[in-house]
Amino acid sequence: MHEADFKEDSSTFHEDSVNATFRVSSAVMKKLRAESEKRQTSLNAYINQVLRQHVEWDLFESKIGMMPFPKPVLASIFASMNQDEVEKLANGIGKSTAIDMSIFVQGRFNSDAFISWIEMRMKNSGCEVAHRTREDGGHNIIIKHDLGKNWSLYLKIMLESTLEAFGKAPVFFISDSLVSLEYKN
Repeated sequence: MHEADFKEDSSTFHEDSVNATFRVSSAVMKKLRAESEKRQTSLNAYINQVLRQHVEWDLFESKIGMMPFPKPVLASIFASMNQDEVEKLANGIGKSTAIDMSIFVQGRFNSDAFISWIEMRMKNSGCEVAHRTREDGGHNIIIKHDLGKNWSLYLKIMLESTLEAFGKAPVFFISDSLVSLEYKN
């Protein structure tokens, strides 16, 4: 098996890879092969995705206080909150915790590092994220979460206040199932 650190850019990989040999149980290998076939990708590419997720997220998840939480429970908690409660949560502990976690995982704190961490957090929490960089250097980010309007409001407020601290002026669209934001770099 080949282990590699890849930098993904439009589904092409640009960084050098290194050869590594690992002994893996046949049951684990069978599951890895089946999953790579299901995803219509090579076994090597799939194993690199698994290893990348481990070093970028799994190693930090418990250290930063993240815990697995069923989406329906989170959606229900947020649905039971009123708008003032959501705003206080987002501007208070939500924002400060997100900043602390971002610094811990990324090792630095700027708008790019924060957005990168948010994307990683959302993807690893079962959300779909699309991030497009425009020709003018601006960013368009869409987070599809299916957690309800109050979760969208929470994300909007937390992202908006953090990005504004960097001098960004994000423009948002929110619905029951997604948050879309645009800002210039």
